Amino acid sequence: MEKKITDKTLPGIYQSADGSAIKAQKKYFVYQSFYSFVLIGAAFVAYFWPESSYAAIVSALLFLFTLIIMGVLQIEKPDELWNNGRDVAESIKSSILSQKF
Repeated sequence: MEKKITDKTLPGIYQSADGSAIKAQKKYFVYQSFYSFVLIGAAFVAYFWPESSYAAIVSALLFLFTLIIMGVLQIEKPDELWNNGRDVAESIKSSILSQKF
């Protein structure tokens, strides 16, 4: 009788890599969403109030904030952690499945 393999029956290293990849993916999407929202807001302000000096300052600050977000993404690299976690998890899963059959 064949035993069914689920994510819960795989070793702890798989659980750890999978959990790490999921956490990094969520973090990456939060940063990207926030980046897009702020960038669109800055463009919106610059487009609708082109003559206002206050709007220019707000727009510049929002654009600066997008640069900070991109800097944080470059330093933390959640996309690489996500990719590496997926690689490890899938490698472990493949090795377990090849041993079973």
